[in-house]
Amino acid sequence: MTFDLSLFGSKLKRYREQFDFSIDEVSTLTGISIPTLTALESGGKRPTGDEVLILADYYKCDYQFFISNEQLAPFEQTETMFRRYGNEFLKQDRWAVQEFLFLCECEEFLLGLIPRIDCKPFKFVKVGTYFKGHAEQAAARLRNHLGYSYNQVGRDVYDDFRSLGFHVFRRELSNSNISGLYIKHPIAGKCILINYSNPNQVVRIRRSY
Repeated sequence: MTFDLSLFGSKLKRYREQFDFSIDEVSTLTGISIPTLTALESGGKRPTGDEVLILADYYKCDYQFFISNEQLAPFEQTETMFRRYGNEFLKQDRWAVQEFLFLCECEEFLLGLIPRIDCKPFKFVKVGTYFKGHAEQAAARLRNHLGYSYNQVGRDVYDDFRSLGFHVFRRELSNSNISGLYIKHPIAGKCILINYSNPNQVVRIRRSY
């Protein structure tokens, strides 16, 4: 497979711009000089193995993505969301989401090696067009699927969702009005980020809902 310097450079640039970092900031935090980073982003320099690993670690992504011919990065699943709610996602929030996506991808890899013994995927097939009824039916069947009685409250909602095949992580987002995010990751699948800047009781109520 031929290494595409232009594609590699465009990936670096998209990552940096997505998370609103300057070349100077990336250089300071990675130890890679500004001229080298500029040349890498423009496709004018072939990266060393160390540079690939350092940048992959910095941007919290799989180094294999950088050296592959794959066009889209997992974070680009969130690009539309960031654009739509740009004023609500500060730089540190975008970084928290990227770290969350990376953790989901790593967990998916580990679960492929060591599967959960209590994994119990849930599937609901809706019938008809009464959407409110669909929600009520799905909720009732899910409670039954998890072994809960009608009015029983689960002790560990996070573990319940993990047993259903979701990746769940808590990260702090600066906007407390955002209680969480659901993202369909191209590799990890169903991922839920819980914003723990909310008061604990509110978070528990919202996540249970």
